[in-house]
Amino acid sequence: MLSGQALYYQYPNGDEVYNIIAVYAAEGASVTAEEHDEESLETAYFPLDRLPEKIDPRAVLVLDCFTGKHG
Repeated sequence: MLSGQALYYQYPNGDEVYNIIAVYAAEGASVTAEEHDEESLETAYFPLDRLPEKIDPRAVLVLDCFTGKHG
């Protein structure tokens, strides 16, 4: 579970949130990425060794936790 000051975000409209993120790992999952709301422009799955270069800083915190870089 990730939370705290590092996951603070202020939206362009001024709304402020402190995100709480639960991280789960699965191996051998066979699923298709789907958008289920109006906030998603595009969804996709990537292997850890082929992630896009531009990643949200909060996602980097999740990846660091998952890969053991912090903690």
